[in-house]
Amino acid sequence: MNTEALQKISKFGLYQKRIAFILLLAALVGTPLLFGSVFIMYLPSHRCYVPQLDDNATDSNVDFERVDDEATLSLYLPIEISSDGVKRWSECYRYNYTSQPSFNSSSPKAANQSLVYCDKGWKYNKPDAVTSATTEFNLVCDQSLVRPLFPALQMSGFMVGSLLGGILSDRYGRRKAMLFSMTSLAASILWVGLAQSVLALQIGIFVFGISIIMRAVTSFVLLNEVVCGDRRRTFGILFSVFCAV
Repeated sequence: MNTEALQKISKFGLYQKRIAFILLLAALVGTPLLFGSVFIMYLPSHRCYVPQLDDNATDSNVDFERVDDEATLSLYLPIEISSDGVKRWSECYRYNYTSQPSFNSSSPKAANQSLVYCDKGWKYNKPDAVTSATTEFNLVCDQSLVRPLFPALQMSGFMVGSLLGGILSDRYGRRKAMLFSMTSLAASILWVGLAQSVLALQIGIFVFGISIIMRAVTSFVLLNEVVCGDRRRTFGILFSVFCAV
């Protein structure tokens, strides 16, 4: 856009105000997911799922954080020392019982039992309504290294999108690049919400990173082209505020 022509027509008329307002609203799209990785990757305290204990409806409410349940859980779970020196129930191993242990003196001692990996899954100490990618896909123990890959993929998407956004906006125009980034951003958010596997979630996070940085780059440039003069500084700050809301 010719800046001199814009100044002659109107420095900041109704048209420019409407476009600037729409661009500021566009900055709100996708921001919750951008800063919501701490909730998506939420890791509650957890232990092995013990069939002898958790398959029983009367015992399924045993809470491994309660002192009253320590005697019961000690028959199934070993105690380990965390990195900060705190004792806790093992998160990745359980005792290999083939039958239901009892509390009488003739029952096998837990210390004499071999350990087995959490082959039956995990039980998380959380409300039933609270879920995350970690609890849904069991990204714990040997799969715990998968969790840091999600922010890394998002940052990789930022790198690709920052380069791709400039190329597309110069080649096809700001408006087309803006519409493309908004469409792909909405699609990636829907994809992340409906992902049924870790790979699908990783793809969605990567595409989301590309799309949201493309939207940010193109909309910020458009905003500076529409707004002229000293208002650019004000709207540049407002754009950052809307991105952070």
